[in-house]
Amino acid sequence: MVDLSDLFKIPIQQTNAKFSLLFRALAFTWQTGKFFTILILIVNIISALFPAANLFIVKNVIDSIVNLLNTQRSGGLKDLSLWIALLIGIWVIQHIISTLQTSASSWLDLRVKQNAQISIMRKCSEFDIAFFENPTNLNMVQNAYVGATGDIFYVMILFFSVIETIVTLISFIAILFGLHWVSVMIIIATTLPQIFSNRYFAKRRWEITTGLVEPRRMSSYYSSVVTRRGVAKEIRLFGLFKHFLDRFISFTGQFRQIEKTFLKKQAVINFLVNLITIAGSSLIWLYILHRAIGGTISIGDIVFYTGAVSSFQGGLSTVFSYAGQVFQHVLFLGNFFSFLDLDPFKVEGALKGPANVIGNRSGHVKPPVILRKGIEFKNVSFKYPQTDKLVLNNISLFLPPKESVALVGENGAGKTTLIKLLVRLYDPTEGQILIDDRDIRDYDLESLHRIFAEIFQDYICYPLTVRENIGYGNIERIDDISSIQRASQLAGVHEFIERFPDKYETYLGRLFQKSNIDLSVGQWQKIGLARALMREDAPVLILDEPTAALDVYAEYEMYRQFSAMMANRLTIIISHRFSTVRAAHHILVLHEGCLVEQGSHEKLMNQDTLYKEMYTIQADRFK
Repeated sequence: MVDLSDLFKIPIQQTNAKFSLLFRALAFTWQTGKFFTILILIVNIISALFPAANLFIVKNVIDSIVNLLNTQRSGGLKDLSLWIALLIGIWVIQHIISTLQTSASSWLDLRVKQNAQISIMRKCSEFDIAFFENPTNLNMVQNAYVGATGDIFYVMILFFSVIETIVTLISFIAILFGLHWVSVMIIIATTLPQIFSNRYFAKRRWEITTGLVEPRRMSSYYSSVVTRRGVAKEIRLFGLFKHFLDRFISFTGQFRQIEKTFLKKQAVINFLVNLITIAGSSLIWLYILHRAIGGTISIGDIVFYTGAVSSFQGGLSTVFSYAGQVFQHVLFLGNFFSFLDLDPFKVEGALKGPANVIGNRSGHVKPPVILRKGIEFKNVSFKYPQTDKLVLNNISLFLPPKESVALVGENGAGKTTLIKLLVRLYDPTEGQILIDDRDIRDYDLESLHRIFAEIFQDYICYPLTVRENIGYGNIERIDDISSIQRASQLAGVHEFIERFPDKYETYLGRLFQKSNIDLSVGQWQKIGLARALMREDAPVLILDEPTAALDVYAEYEMYRQFSAMMANRLTIIISHRFSTVRAAHHILVLHEGCLVEQGSHEKLMNQDTLYKEMYTIQADRFK
């Protein structure tokens, strides 16, 4: 049973907030293209006058035909020709206006969508890494994209269409008052219930779409994963297709039943509301027929008034429908503008600036170009946002300048996390990190990032040119081919790059049509290493598993080149290969988030240490 009382439960106090979002959408469109926004508004208002003008001319054409048939006077033919010429002229002008409206709307729609996506991209750049590790935040970004890509411009078009339809309605009201003023009241009264139903279902649509964004994201993932090149081998070898298909069906099933219930209820209520509308138009048609039989109106008037009734009623329905759609899309715009209004500093895990800096995640001091005293961790503890487990626990250590330091420990010991704190992707939960005796938060964040040259174990393989893949390590030198070649030579990739058909302009990977060179994992790792070495002046070099994907020959060659890479800079190496670790001047051993041992290879091997145990286990594998 459909409960019609639900239609009237939309809180009236929400109206002001919705109007505020509507005006923000209009302002966003206005800023994107002022000329085309004005043009579309003017064209819509002109278009609003065509329906009544067409109806009036058709009435006179019919009356002229009737008079010509009844009187057979040549003057009647002249009148008929004039009215037909006017009708054709109206059609031509209407076609010109429609073409202009379509072209202007298409261009402005493209620009608004682009600007909305740019706004989201810029907003994402304001957030720290912690923001992207929270699924709730990712849902927020997804909802913002839904609002950005289809709703901003559409709301403006709907709003202008409402204005156009209202102007048209005013012209039909003037016509219907010539019939009887009560006819206007009847049409308004019997069409009014549509505004309540449209508004109700618009809100329900928003609630369903927003509330089910997580299962929609999951179903989208399972739908797309079977088309990805990187997982094609595992899907076939492990027989995963049916599992992924079942998961897709499971998640889509979560909103399929809700959608079915929604559509059923919408159909029933719309049927009942339309019955009321039909009853109102039927009464007016009976009145028109009564006057026609009484001889008080002409045949042309019958067409004129019945057309006006249908058009006025249809126009009112359109206004109410547009109002409901505006309400629905404004709700989605709320997701977009709420995301743009989100304060990056209030996100859990966001970087915090020093005490004397307000509204910024860092100070304004430029970091040292050359390390004088080194880097110090003082009682540093850290846990990731939305977790309670300490990944690092009371770490204190010192990293002297121009030395090589290795971080050793089992998986999950906190090695990569320590590096993330050092390069300030996160702030410590407790404790302090100093660079040359100054708190890391005092330094300008963008400048701070420039003093590190790093390759992480989850480096990115860009399906772009070799030059771009390496040049991204120092974006200011992306077109400096000599710097790129120098970095590639240090990383040991220059020779095989020179064998590519377009050398450094060769596209890598097979994601795009122009990408036809595929690299091995080891070759990609060398490209990533070359990218890190593009910051040749950076005083700190960080290598997270730098040789993990290399064969023994490539690893040996890399060791020979390490001395050139490490010259005059602090080098931090994370590796599970002790052949790499033992070459470091100083070794730090982490265990379950704590610093348990440190010293040179010789010192640690001469003691009963965890390092010695791990080294011996690995060495025994090669005996």
